[in-house]
Amino acid sequence: MSTLLDLFKTLDYGPAPEAPDAVHAWLDARGRKFGLFINNEWVTPKGA
Repeated sequence: MSTLLDLFKTLDYGPAPEAPDAVHAWLDARGRKFGLFINNEWVTPKGA
């Protein structure tokens, strides 16, 4: 187990929590179109 002093000396970081990878994958899985979310389901508006 690393000590706090070891962590401060190395300052190793992992991926940033705000990295967009998960969001881009979610959008790509839905064709980047998802309509409206009504009553717990995705609904495509008429004429769209």
